[in-house]
Amino acid sequence: MKPNKYSNITRGYGAGSMTRPEPAAQVKQDPKLSIWFSLATMTSLVLCLVAVIVVVRVVDGESITSWTVGPTVILTVLSNLITMLLSLMLTTSITIRWWREAQRGAGLSQLHQIWAVNRNPLFQPHKWR
Repeated sequence: MKPNKYSNITRGYGAGSMTRPEPAAQVKQDPKLSIWFSLATMTSLVLCLVAVIVVVRVVDGESITSWTVGPTVILTVLSNLITMLLSLMLTTSITIRWWREAQRGAGLSQLHQIWAVNRNPLFQPHKWR
């Protein structure tokens, strides 16, 4: 059989494969990066809230016929941005709390409870007892 350009490729780790897969690269996260990310998210949230207040104050009692983009469109975009930023802040804070508890030696059941409760704050039947 004539070798082709794909003859040296193994089909993975298993029967007939003589090579082990490469280990996954360790991802190192800089704690300063997450602090700056959180601060940038909070700053963006405050700026969006200020922009909403400015738009509402400018539109109050004024004619909007000269506007190229209506204030309702601007407020809708800002509202969506605020929702996304709040969701991002919640997700980041849950992750930070989970890792802090893991570093303090929390058990698997406690870590699972932290993750489950914080992921769905409306449905928490285990807290109803």
